[in-house]
Amino acid sequence: MYITRSRISSLPLLLIGVLVFGTPSALVAETVLLPIVAGVEGANGALWQSEVRITNRSDVPKQFSVVDWIGTSLWKASAYTVPPHSTTSVGGADISGRLYGSAYGLAICDADADLLVQAAILVGAAGPGVGEGCPSFDGGGFVCQGQSGAGPIVDGLSFASPAQEVFVPWLHTASDRRTNLVLINPDDIPAHVTVAVTSQDGTAAVTADYVLPSRSYNQINDLFSQDQWSAIRSANAALRGAGASATMVSDTRLLAMAYVISNNNNSLTISLPR
Repeated sequence: MYITRSRISSLPLLLIGVLVFGTPSALVAETVLLPIVAGVEGANGALWQSEVRITNRSDVPKQFSVVDWIGTSLWKASAYTVPPHSTTSVGGADISGRLYGSAYGLAICDADADLLVQAAILVGAAGPGVGEGCPSFDGGGFVCQGQSGAGPIVDGLSFASPAQEVFVPWLHTASDRRTNLVLINPDDIPAHVTVAVTSQDGTAAVTADYVLPSRSYNQINDLFSQDQWSAIRSANAALRGAGASATMVSDTRLLAMAYVISNNNNSLTISLPR
């Protein structure tokens, strides 16, 4: 199966969170990965935005830069100086460089040591654009779209090495929620990825192979509503359960995660790789 780059319909993007690559300490980072969404309208009237906060707890100014982007086109490199003992807030629209319209992707950033870089997905309600100069805490950009909400903060994302197994433990199979599986290939060659999903009691498993384009952000929306994966939902329903997990292996570097979204109120859970 070949996944193409397509507009996100139900999630966002992602994330969605504090994404620091490197040591376990959240205060030390060299490369920072930030899934970003800005002004993306999703299923059930959802609006997805991001805010990034960069906190400098040191006594000297620190630098934060967006150096690469995987996702929608027309991104722009940017750099920020964070004064001592302060926090700089940047909207997802500004991080992506798409100050009008929608954008989604993975921002690849450089951050000085001792910077704490965090991002959140602001789950809100879609609507017409209002006002000018949208504040960063509502997603940034020139015009606010609809109503921004609040969202989760996460940490610990990094690219898995080629052939390294990636485990995403918290998928949800209930029909009143949608689980969106995200697969990001940051390399300059196509990725061949095997995805295996297992039911809550481990007795049912489904495996599928995908080819991801080079340098691509890919999202499989509402995974368990698709015939290919519906056996996992059926197995869990027989248990009166909803837990499932996914294991992925790629021949390129890979970032994988999942979003579980309520179909009732669009509240969001993010499942990070382990």
